[in-house]
Amino acid sequence: MTNTPDGVPGRGDFGPAVDAFDASADALLDQLRGHPLADRLFLAASHLGDFSLIWHLASLIRGVARRRPDQTIVLAAALAVAAERAAERAADGVRVPVAAPA
Repeated sequence: MTNTPDGVPGRGDFGPAVDAFDASADALLDQLRGHPLADRLFLAASHLGDFSLIWHLASLIRGVARRRPDQTIVLAAALAVAAERAAERAADGVRVPVAAPA
């Protein structure tokens, strides 16, 4: 993590490199925006991100492939605990910092 004088993310040593990467990725993805198939694909990916469904799906596939359903259950429980803690903090008005100042 980069130390910044004011503790604001993106203003450290990696800020310009991250901004350049972001601009390049946006330019590349602009070519796909508005395309019906790409729009459906990215919408589906966005929905899978809701409620950590992508992690549950990946864990399920891994658990089946390795014949370890216990690992699937453990990850599901860990995700539930993390979501509950985040919800409690949000209800209490506690903001989780993106990057801690040094």
